[in-house]
Amino acid sequence: MNYAFCFYRGRYVSDTKEYVSAIRAGFFNISYDPKKRKQMLEEIERIIDFNSSVDLYAFAHLLYDDKDKYSISRCASILDIIVSWNYVPAKYLLGQMYFFGLGCKTDLKKFHELASEAAKENFIPAKNSLGVAYLNGYGCKVDVAKGKELLEECVQAHYGVAYFNIGYGYHTGSFGYPKDMYKAFEYYKEASTQYYTRACYNMAVMYLGGIGCTKDIEKGLYELKWAAELGYLKAQTKLGDIYYFGELTKKNLDSAYHFYMLAAEQKDPYGMYSVGYMIIHDEKPFIEKSIGYAWLRRAADAGYESAKKYL
Repeated sequence: MNYAFCFYRGRYVSDTKEYVSAIRAGFFNISYDPKKRKQMLEEIERIIDFNSSVDLYAFAHLLYDDKDKYSISRCASILDIIVSWNYVPAKYLLGQMYFFGLGCKTDLKKFHELASEAAKENFIPAKNSLGVAYLNGYGCKVDVAKGKELLEECVQAHYGVAYFNIGYGYHTGSFGYPKDMYKAFEYYKEASTQYYTRACYNMAVMYLGGIGCTKDIEKGLYELKWAAELGYLKAQTKLGDIYYFGELTKKNLDSAYHFYMLAAEQKDPYGMYSVGYMIIHDEKPFIEKSIGYAWLRRAADAGYESAKKYL
């Protein structure tokens, strides 16, 4: 399967089975390789129809996911164009950029305005964002009843992120939801079927601890691996530790190195330090120790104190 094609004409690629199939086929790490990522974007740019709102939005979403300054700048330019064409999904994504301050200053009122416009057109991701906004007072007054109503509408549409948000409410006993770990687990489970990484991770932790469910180490590790392979940083470092220290399962240095490396490639200081440490101590043989020290320097440059002390 062509990894680039999984994004082409996509809308929510991180939630599609096609995207997950690409990951299973071994294409996932292209996301962490700047050169390959650039090649992928160039390939897509050559085949998109620049008169198509759908194509431009798909390309803008890829640029958004890239998070590179140049990519974010291009994303904003494209979104400005297709928002002027009244393309509803573009309003939602532009609102997200205002929310996170990507390519612009954070502007929660502008985020709320754009999310509201998209939600009026029954755009489910926008409804979900708006629901969260009302629960937290992002760009608006807190309105718990309105927020919960919007999330329920999204759940009726089987939107995975909304399942997670309600599950989080039950998990923490917040936003007017009573604390109920069993209900939290059920909502996380629904979200995880749509490959929502935070839900996979939270459900894994609940399986491993027997929280809101019967304790099941095997299922917990399975969900944790899904979250890690889908790029969730906390799952990557947690699995690295589990396999490195032999927690919950047999010690496996190859698996530990794999998951630490996934984190390191996302520039996580702990992941970079762990990879360097394993190489230097011959826990990952046949790799030059100079490469291990290079990873330690990266971790130190990122402010990781253990790496600084080691060097």
